Amino acid sequence: MIFANAVVFALESQNTGMEFGYSVFGGDLPGLFWTGGDTFFNVLEMFFGVVFTLEVVLRLYVRRCHFFCGMWNWLDFLIVLVWFISKIAEDAMPVNSQVLRLARLIRLFRLLRLVRRIQQFDSLYLMSTAIRSSFGILGWTAALLFIIQMLFALVLNQILYGFYFSAEIATSGNEELKDRFELVYTYFGTFSRALLTMFEITLANWPPVCRALTENVTEWFMLFFLIHKVTMGFAVIGVINGVLMQETFKVASYDDTIMMRTKQKAMQNHIKKMQLLFEEADTSEDGKIDLDEFKEILADSELKAWLGAMELDIRNVGEAWDLLQDECKDRSGGLTAEQLVTGVARLQGTAKSLDLMKVIREQRLGRNTESVVRVGELGEL
Repeated sequence: MIFANAVVFALESQNTGMEFGYSVFGGDLPGLFWTGGDTFFNVLEMFFGVVFTLEVVLRLYVRRCHFFCGMWNWLDFLIVLVWFISKIAEDAMPVNSQVLRLARLIRLFRLLRLVRRIQQFDSLYLMSTAIRSSFGILGWTAALLFIIQMLFALVLNQILYGFYFSAEIATSGNEELKDRFELVYTYFGTFSRALLTMFEITLANWPPVCRALTENVTEWFMLFFLIHKVTMGFAVIGVINGVLMQETFKVASYDDTIMMRTKQKAMQNHIKKMQLLFEEADTSEDGKIDLDEFKEILADSELKAWLGAMELDIRNVGEAWDLLQDECKDRSGGLTAEQLVTGVARLQGTAKSLDLMKVIREQRLGRNTESVVRVGELGEL
């Protein structure tokens, strides 16, 4: 409903803009203009307002005092309240009611709550998490750029006031010279203009500013702009972009939801691949893979390379078969699809610290058991 309301806002704005353009500039109305659109849009506005009001009333009835414990609930309540007041006393509103209606679109950000819960929106959730994580880095980036650009702005402003800006040029009767003076003043006449110009030549279109100083003041400014573009425009901005992306995705990767979904996706992908392997290897179609079928399927060099790409390097087929059957109760009955998935997941990849600690623990327990047996034998003797 919120998204549909946004679409209606866009259509109404388009229709109003065409009508305004016709009234100001004259001419024929565009072909897409809807003459009776005002009545239609007013009816839809009333419909959406009633729906959102009923929503807030029902939530108030169900949650009662707990309704006011959420920030989004307060936003919904205020939006409905403003709409209700605008309909009762539209003339008493200090701000245009059309502008206040746009506050309803802020509720679109509530969709981010659904993104966290629905796995199909993983990419969108990753982007929203990365953007939210980048605010701290973005603040330091803006501070660094502001300090550097402020220094350059002050230097250029003072240089031009020392050697170019003068009252004689501004009051001279030479119109061409005066126009050139006004162009340079537009870019560097005050500190605020110079600061904006420095950000413009760093992040946007720098040739017009370079041409303005090169053609109207001196060609030596060409060297300054080329050096500034190479250092600030390429090197500094490139490093900032790289650091911003690296740190943002590093912080986003620590998010618990992203880590869990990444692990779930990897496991689902592993299950699909092992099911394909099982279907290819089960030539007898009895629902199990025996040792002969396992050897036959691994005789294919391309399949062994495929398993190696999944970090499962099988050099001894018999040894790999025994390891896959370690957790099977019936070691002579072959491997089912579920056992193949579990066994390969256990064997693939490099050894982890947990695996090494388990081996060390088993060795220690084995030595202790052997010592107890030997002591018992000596006692009997």
